[in-house]
Amino acid sequence: MTKIIFEKSKIITETKKAALIKTPSLYKLWLPKSLIKRKMWFLEAFLPSDMKFKLFTQNSELICTSKEVWGAFNDSDFAATHHKDEEVIYHKPKKMTPKKVQVDDSLKR
Repeated sequence: MTKIIFEKSKIITETKKAALIKTPSLYKLWLPKSLIKRKMWFLEAFLPSDMKFKLFTQNSELICTSKEVWGAFNDSDFAATHHKDEEVIYHKPKKMTPKKVQVDDSLKR
């Protein structure tokens, strides 16, 4: 999982489900809003390592991995970028099994 932090001003346009983001290297990128989390004045995008992304300009297109997208954001002029390889762990509770209950017959209606 790659985490990218960027400013809200880098969003060019938004739809209900996605945001068009401008990278410091002059590429543009559509990201699903489900991957973007809002923080105070910046946004965090959590990019899965098994997902492919399309970076594009008017003249060219690139199909990239999450680490290559992070490289497009990793620019000295760009204030907040961060790369982190961490595994997302989901909590799965143990399966509940029903208990046998004894009911006193005198309490039944």
